[in-house]
Amino acid sequence: MTLNKIVVLDARTNADNNAAAIGKETDISSRNSRVKVLVIPTIEELVITKNIKEIVEKESKEQKS
Repeated sequence: MTLNKIVVLDARTNADNNAAAIGKETDISSRNSRVKVLVIPTIEELVITKNIKEIVEKESKEQKS
């Protein structure tokens, strides 16, 4: 999503909610936000590592065939 689209949505966050959002799913929208701003924690490194493992295993099987 580009910054221009975020501005059009008029998404506004609450600083206190944002600071408390680390590691948990929560709504960080301010009262005057036109849309809900939700935090959904992820472990990107784990997802990337699993994807790489699958690719390497697939390539390895193909080379053995």
